Amino acid sequence: MRPTHRFPRRVALPVGVVAMVTVLGLAGCASGGTGADAYPARPVELTVGWSAGGSSDLVSRGLATEMEDDLGVAVQVTNVEGATGGVGASQVANDRADGYSIFGGASTAGMWRVMDQSDVSWEDFYALLAGPSPTTIYVAGDSDVETVEDLVAAMEEDSSMRYGTPGPGSNGHIFGELLTEETGTEAEHIPYDGGSEAARYLAAGEVDFISVTQGDVVAMAESGDVRPIVNLFEDVVEFAGTEIPPITESYPDLVEQVAINPWFGIYVPRDTDPEIVERLAESVRNATEQDGFVDLYESDLGGVVDFTVGPESDEAMARVEASRSWALDTLGLTEQNPADLDIPEIEDFVWPPHERAENAAPWPEALR
Repeated sequence: MRPTHRFPRRVALPVGVVAMVTVLGLAGCASGGTGADAYPARPVELTVGWSAGGSSDLVSRGLATEMEDDLGVAVQVTNVEGATGGVGASQVANDRADGYSIFGGASTAGMWRVMDQSDVSWEDFYALLAGPSPTTIYVAGDSDVETVEDLVAAMEEDSSMRYGTPGPGSNGHIFGELLTEETGTEAEHIPYDGGSEAARYLAAGEVDFISVTQGDVVAMAESGDVRPIVNLFEDVVEFAGTEIPPITESYPDLVEQVAINPWFGIYVPRDTDPEIVERLAESVRNATEQDGFVDLYESDLGGVVDFTVGPESDEAMARVEASRSWALDTLGLTEQNPADLDIPEIEDFVWPPHERAENAAPWPEALR
């Protein structure tokens, strides 16, 4: 069952634009021309800012596979790890903006400046977003805890409970701290090297629950070794044979914090030729409509396909920036105060949130 949610709506390119970019691409290949008219005339390099096998890598490779069929050239994936994606994104931002060097992965660009991880940010890219992925709390498969209310009651009785996450400052860490703050409870944070490792320790009884991106532990969820009980989301999501309720049913004041959830997609430097951006947007849109990618993203990784481009994409990226930056600052993990970068707290968010958003290069007209 596909949820109905309030994330920015899916944007389909006008039929005329689809026809235009297709004709331009074919004509360019036939004539051997250069520039936007010939794009793509050679393989595209897709840099993923995270290690192989993680959610960013798997989503990016899933998109790349479908994009190859659509573009008619290879989309070569290279993993460049470091700084929560910032190292790879900086490399792409400093490459020639010709459509042959693009970035892929989670929507963490708004965090890089407050963490001193990169000088680039979300407004330096056009984000071609495939959709969000909820952050989920799991318990062990044999746990007596059935609901988030059960979990909160357990934490009220036992302040020594422990929860695992993919690491300090991750969306899982933020969700765990939001829950304990909202409910006035305590639980010790135990960071691991990724969500799948956290799930293994949960099944082994080393922690009482984990907070991770939903698809990080799909195999163990399907086997019953771990069991999801609640999502940082606004709607019921079906995953691994279970309908997972949203946290907003129990704690409606957390509705604004849904913006912490990562989106995944392809990011194109903002000074790229508009016709090339349109062609890449059409290719990503096409990829998100293919059964293979939908199965990967929704069934295997627990995401929600919601292709988003244009100003709505910018707003989604800016909301992630606001929610995560201030949450990280509260946790004492930032190097710069978000206020010094004019980043509003998510409760005070309005669009556009700051001059950087106002001054960002506009989207190509066909994608607005």
